[in-house]
Amino acid sequence: MVKTTIIHGAYSSESAWEFLRDKEDKKSWYAVLRGPDKIPRNLFILWLATKEKLSTKDKPWIALNNNFCCLCNSQLIESDDRLFFQFSTKWRDKHLINIAQRMLLASTVYNTWRERNERTLNGKCNSANEVAKQAIEIVKNRLITLKLKDSIRSLVLGRVWNIAW
Repeated sequence: MVKTTIIHGAYSSESAWEFLRDKEDKKSWYAVLRGPDKIPRNLFILWLATKEKLSTKDKPWIALNNNFCCLCNSQLIESDDRLFFQFSTKWRDKHLINIAQRMLLASTVYNTWRERNERTLNGKCNSANEVAKQAIEIVKNRLITLKLKDSIRSLVLGRVWNIAW
């Protein structure tokens, strides 16, 4: 029988979860994946990318005739590191610009992965500019829905993204 910690004198699913889960230090990218301002499908792909669990062609369980990167048409092997990049920027700030940056990161990873799948599975090919425009449009549409206080930061963000709040 497994003993669980009891919170406030009663068993709860929260207490079971706290007992069973691995308690690791928060990763530097953790703030990118949290918050109500995020776009779920983008975050899911970003989460898979951070865990190096996307089905890239370098994985041994992927049976394809070639394992070269289809996004840049090079002879380099497609991998998580090849498709995406490492960031040293501080992502934890809650400033509006940082929130937009985190949303854009998730949207860029999502749209890059989607484009990779379109090329690999369907033979369709969009330009890099089109993929970038799609990523920006997703973030812009999400930013429009945010209820922001009137501030210099929101005005600057609105001008940069061509949004009138």
